[in-house]
Amino acid sequence: VILGLAAAQYTPWLYWTLLPKNEIDEIVGEASGETALNTVIDLNGYNRDRMSEEYAGPFWETQLVMKKLKQYGLAGAEVVSYPGGETWDGVKGELWEVTPRRQKLASMRDMVPMLASGSSATDVTGQLVWVGRGTAAEIEAAKVEGKIVVTEGSLGGVHSIACLQKGALGVIGISMSRPYFDPLQMGWAGIASFRGPRGGPGQPAQAAQPQTPPPPPPKPKFGFPLPVSEVEIRKQRLMAGEKITVRAQVEPKQEKYKLENVVAFIPGTDPNAGEVIFSAHLFEGMQKFGANDNASGSATILEAGRVLNTLIQEGRLPKPKRTIRFLWGPEFSGTSLWVRANKAIMDKTLCNINMDMVGEWLSKNQAFMCLMRTTYGNPHYINDVMENYYRYVGEGNRERIQNRSGFNKVPVRVVSPFGADEPFYYSIETHYGASDHEVFNDWGVQVPGVMMIA
Repeated sequence: VILGLAAAQYTPWLYWTLLPKNEIDEIVGEASGETALNTVIDLNGYNRDRMSEEYAGPFWETQLVMKKLKQYGLAGAEVVSYPGGETWDGVKGELWEVTPRRQKLASMRDMVPMLASGSSATDVTGQLVWVGRGTAAEIEAAKVEGKIVVTEGSLGGVHSIACLQKGALGVIGISMSRPYFDPLQMGWAGIASFRGPRGGPGQPAQAAQPQTPPPPPPKPKFGFPLPVSEVEIRKQRLMAGEKITVRAQVEPKQEKYKLENVVAFIPGTDPNAGEVIFSAHLFEGMQKFGANDNASGSATILEAGRVLNTLIQEGRLPKPKRTIRFLWGPEFSGTSLWVRANKAIMDKTLCNINMDMVGEWLSKNQAFMCLMRTTYGNPHYINDVMENYYRYVGEGNRERIQNRSGFNKVPVRVVSPFGADEPFYYSIETHYGASDHEVFNDWGVQVPGVMMIA
């Protein structure tokens, strides 16, 4: 007994999981990083402008996932639609310097995210003014009325003050959390109309009498997120005292849309054993669908479904007792509607595993593959199960000093043929929300949910 216990411990030469090693070897061997990457490319090889006919359904992403689910033979593959609403969509976004030189600064045709979502129709020419980080004091000092502001701060925040309160025509800036880490990265950005303070508790009661309706909030102006390198050039010229005039042309439209979820499952052998649900959002809003956020998560749970279904159908893995379900849809908006409509499934669901932005090359992005645990209100052994596999890959998939004299310096080599043969950098962390696992962790649902995210 003592020898058996000793053999089950983590050691520098033995890495164990909750499945037998022969089953883990089948999973690792069948899994294809190349297939997942190809799916990411198919979903969003570049930032594209959504076609008008997609809004009525089905979306490009919906069609692609459904085709692959049918190709892979997963059961119950279907599209579940819900009423949506109206959304902003860009048609044209052009920004040109007109004096002292003629030069294109931004075009939606070059890169869709170069026009901030929510921008209003305009054709305006104005002088640029630098407002630094875009604090209220910097904007006040810059005398921005009738000008187009340039900032290295938050595009949306600067728009709210400079454009909606101080009369600026529009805003140009960067919109990313690590602007000087990679000067060619450019994040998606959006602007909105001003939402001022509203009445609330503590205000005196008003007598019942006719009220003058408040004036409508000012319409948003326009925003152009640019790569850091382009903003830096304008910054240096403006700080040197150069007068720069630009012309902005923006044409948006409103589109009606439906919310679409794609679901499929691998049936369990015991209907009473419950379910495990994998989730990933295909896009955020209706315009933003990034390769990492979150075509990567969507492609990964699709590959997980293919791998498990293939191994089970071929008898290389035993059939699971629990049903394993897969869910794709619009972040929060689509997921929450599906969860609400399937209370019977929620009542028997053991846990949720959500994948969001899992596509980063970890070392190049100075990143970790993080496991975000369930909320304290939903403690569950899924946290420990997931941590075990993180440790298996992370500690076993790197060179060990005691193995350097042999051929197998890495005890558990997990790498795709064209993958990065390097350590798996990971971190086990306290719960953090901001993705679809929050829908499951919600107190009205109470399904423990974890998130995998780089």
